[in-house]
Amino acid sequence: MSDINKKLDDVQRLFQQGDLDLALKKISKLVKNNKNNVLVHNYRGIVLVGLKKHREALLSFQKVVDLNPDFADAYSNMGMAYQQLSNFTHAIKSYKKAIDINGDALHYRLNLASIYLENDKIHLAIHELSNLLEINSNVEHAHQLIAEAYIRQSNLPLAIEHHQKAWNINPVNPLNEYLLGVDFVWSGKPKEAEKHLEEAIKINPEYCEAIHALVRIRKYLLDDPFAVRILSLSKSESLGTKDQCFIQFSLSKIYDDVSEYELAFHHLEKANNLMRGQHPFNFNQMNKLFSQITQTYEKNSIPPLAINNDVPSPIFIIGMPRSGSSLIEQIITGSPKVFGAGEISTLHENFLKMDFTGSNLSDQVRLIQKIYEERVTHLTDKPYVVDKLLLNFYWVGFIKRAFPGCKIIHVQRNPVDVCFSAYQNLFVEGALSFTYDQEDIITFYQKYEEMMAYWSQSLGDNIFQVCYEDLVSNPAAEAKKIFNFIGIQYEDHFIEIDRNIKSVQTASDIQLRKPINKNSIARWKKYEPYISPILKAFPSN
Repeated sequence: MSDINKKLDDVQRLFQQGDLDLALKKISKLVKNNKNNVLVHNYRGIVLVGLKKHREALLSFQKVVDLNPDFADAYSNMGMAYQQLSNFTHAIKSYKKAIDINGDALHYRLNLASIYLENDKIHLAIHELSNLLEINSNVEHAHQLIAEAYIRQSNLPLAIEHHQKAWNINPVNPLNEYLLGVDFVWSGKPKEAEKHLEEAIKINPEYCEAIHALVRIRKYLLDDPFAVRILSLSKSESLGTKDQCFIQFSLSKIYDDVSEYELAFHHLEKANNLMRGQHPFNFNQMNKLFSQITQTYEKNSIPPLAINNDVPSPIFIIGMPRSGSSLIEQIITGSPKVFGAGEISTLHENFLKMDFTGSNLSDQVRLIQKIYEERVTHLTDKPYVVDKLLLNFYWVGFIKRAFPGCKIIHVQRNPVDVCFSAYQNLFVEGALSFTYDQEDIITFYQKYEEMMAYWSQSLGDNIFQVCYEDLVSNPAAEAKKIFNFIGIQYEDHFIEIDRNIKSVQTASDIQLRKPINKNSIARWKKYEPYISPILKAFPSN
């Protein structure tokens, strides 16, 4: 082994041990003495990426390709650096260059597919992963990624197929068992789900996310060995914060099942406090954003864009989490003309990037329209598509300008039920981090009410109001009104959601397997002594 290779091995050892500063010191010395060695420059870039010095890393990778334009690894590494800098255009370009040089290096294709998924380019991710699997069908991670892509297209059968293939490749990976378990939960097959989740936990007894998923679909008595094990696990000091959250939510569910509401709330509060510590909600940022939205909408006359009849007409369901949006989606998708896309984040993510101070707002809205139309075009060939990303309530006015033919359905539910249910369910998305504290939920709810009052005043009858309590009390009558608003002929079987239901990828996945009922109304009363902030905020409810 040459002297330089020995020194590179030493740097690599330091890198793997986590001593990145010393690794950088040694590799920088090597660069100084070996200015034309591509391996040295490349590894210096890798160390800099590890230190999160991505711009410096790019200079090292650029030096590599200047010395050797066919060094594929450097382009791939450059792509990763650009990705960390959120420069997705250059990241994609770099990954594609690496593939052009060496198309047989499958990890380049995995990287490209990952960034497509990250940027909501689902069809491109599927295309890239399909090409990869044609080259080698035994790449476990490729099957996992393409399954994720199909889930985001609401195509659970294909997701299950690829999760099964990942399992076939590596049956001892608990992740593969967990993913299949979740698939079957969403598919309404609890027995199959239980089997896979139990196997995941058998492989890894501290797989807390799998434990939480299993507890959600089964009821346990306090003396059940599994419940006893969860209680014991809650006392373990080896669990990280996220895992402890899963365990505390699981214990809350178990105590709720046996009507021990004081203990259920104790663990619920503990879980939410842990989550809030990790994901505090930035209310100043939210208030600033809402002010920008309303001021921009008032000051700028954005003409409605042309309706594109070649793409599915969107039906937006907006409101608060736990307000009944999933129920409405399932009713609407009872019609063969409607595809249920679940929660599409495309609009929210792109509107958040909008330059409110710019003079080209119409152009920005037009671009967002095109991005969204591209997304839904690859979902279905049905004439209508339901998007139930609730946070789209931020953007109602802009959405109506971008899609003048769209239908907007605003679902409302008793605020005490909404707030407590949001507090009781685990939301891991940072955008919903207001759900980890009662006061935070109240503050967000009040701001949501303010925003919806603004949009209702601005758009009037363009927003159809649905009351959850009315819907579950008289489903046929209320469903007829919804379909009349959409412009689709209503049929009685549309409300038979327990027979019609397809996949559900939300916190409502269990309860929607039952006929429409009023069981969730006023469920908060079981916890009345413990939710005084919510009751004080909404005294008449």
